Amino acid sequence: MERCEALWQKLSYDYQRWLSFSDFWQEYHCLPEETHRLVGKESGKTNHSGRLNNTLRQRISHFVQKTLSFSKRAYILTVHFKWFAFFYHQEIASTRF
Repeated sequence: MERCEALWQKLSYDYQRWLSFSDFWQEYHCLPEETHRLVGKESGKTNHSGRLNNTLRQRISHFVQKTLSFSKRAYILTVHFKWFAFFYHQEIASTRF
């Protein structure tokens, strides 16, 4: 619960006010009820986060623990994630119009 709360506090206000959905995992109970809904996976509301997690695992091998390239340093994971996020957002933006 402490990690969940710490992560929530690091999010900008813009993200904190958006409505979010998750399954019933115990760690998610720290999120505020005003903007967060606990739903079953059969509802389809968690598909977006599941798809993003799958994309991350496919494109950044450092996030997959059972590979030789798994990063143990938070700095390396952060660099790879920021690099991925930059190019992923460019790819998404270029396909919208």
